[in-house]
Amino acid sequence: MLAGRRRLSPFQTCSTCKCCLVPSDPSTCSDMPCCYKINCNIPNKPFGTCAFVPTSCNCNNCASS
Repeated sequence: MLAGRRRLSPFQTCSTCKCCLVPSDPSTCSDMPCCYKINCNIPNKPFGTCAFVPTSCNCNNCASS
């Protein structure tokens, strides 16, 4: 008898990234912890291409994002 599949929560991790108030002005940027998640099927990339992308800045824990 096969057991049912486990449902896993989305994978996220917290790591340093550069966040800018005004993207065109580097003086408004600072390094801070950001939540990253896996994003697949990125536009203009081959099918199935995945990458870690930042989803929020200034995080302490990504579990609640």
